[in-house]
Amino acid sequence: MDEDNEVGLPQKGINQIIKALISKANSYSLFIEFNNECICCVKLTKEFAVTALHCIPDEFRVLGKHVLLQDHGGKEHRAQIHSMNSLSDYAVFKKEEGHFDNVPNIIVPNILDQYIAVGSSFGELKLSYRIGHVSTISNGTNGFIYGTSGGLPGYSGGGIYHVRTGNLIGITRGNQYEGKGTHTYGDILEIISAQVIYRDIEMFGQFNI
Repeated sequence: MDEDNEVGLPQKGINQIIKALISKANSYSLFIEFNNECICCVKLTKEFAVTALHCIPDEFRVLGKHVLLQDHGGKEHRAQIHSMNSLSDYAVFKKEEGHFDNVPNIIVPNILDQYIAVGSSFGELKLSYRIGHVSTISNGTNGFIYGTSGGLPGYSGGGIYHVRTGNLIGITRGNQYEGKGTHTYGDILEIISAQVIYRDIEMFGQFNI
């Protein structure tokens, strides 16, 4: 008999859910190839994709700057920098022609919800994964969520997905950023809320904060 986990499902059932989720998450994932390394991005809506701002090279940080996004099926997507928020540490890309296929739904998690983080460890051009639980949801306007999975270099900007629903919780900010190392408080992961990013786009349109 499978051992039950903390959410009441047999471990075998959880493993099957995660395996299916990984396949979906791969289809939502995008990247920018820069200096032979991968900068993770994720589809937010049919029109927009997003990454962590601190991942973007300085020469790209201009509104309207053209950027080539790629998916892991080999398809290229021409886009431009639509918005940047240095307080919440994210950058939004707007697809120049057509729409993204197969985009995730967005969810606000609850404490102790399980998630899977998708990234490219150490900038390699392949996807890797970490699993954790939501530990804290900030009440602040910057929209940070904290999880237990910790992080690795190359995960910033990658998608964070709710295991039960497959919906997008947010993107990885990391556990060390400009000297403000959340890793000093334990093996945690800082997550930028997808709902907050979407709300900002809806409220402000194109912006550079």
